[in-house]
Amino acid sequence: YQRRVREAVVSTQSTGYYITNNLSLGARSPVTGMDVLDSSQVSRFYNGKNIFLTGGTGFLGKCFIEKVLRSCPDVGNIYMLCRAKRGKSATERMTAMFSEMLFENLRTENPDSIQKVIPVIGDVLEKNLGLSEEDESLITENVHVMIHSAAPSVSMNISSFLYNLTSEEPLRW
Repeated sequence: YQRRVREAVVSTQSTGYYITNNLSLGARSPVTGMDVLDSSQVSRFYNGKNIFLTGGTGFLGKCFIEKVLRSCPDVGNIYMLCRAKRGKSATERMTAMFSEMLFENLRTENPDSIQKVIPVIGDVLEKNLGLSEEDESLITENVHVMIHSAAPSVSMNISSFLYNLTSEEPLRW
């Protein structure tokens, strides 16, 4: 499993770009000293952008988080929708996720970048994603990119979410 995660290719549906852990990066960030995709459209796209991510503890979500934090050091925050599961709170699940082998390089080379991932308590199956009013305001006022990578069996009204991001109305499902 861990080997597959390291070699995984992640496709971000919102941009159509492909990110892979096997890229020859060739550039280093002057801030972190880590490899970055300075010349890539992906790095430029995520520069300064805040991301709202569903499914962040799943296979694709983990790969996406690791790659963006490692390769795009100027990314804003990643607001990760997370729920309690199997007796663990959302925060415990996120902490456990960052202790996995996939995040080893990130933990050693740039541990502060992990703090850009902000857990947002909720559930894609709940009305309004189960967000509190405070979290709803945080997301609608600060997010530039939404990536829905929750399990395929999860049904979510994406068009309603996108409409609400482009209008002044509050987020509703």
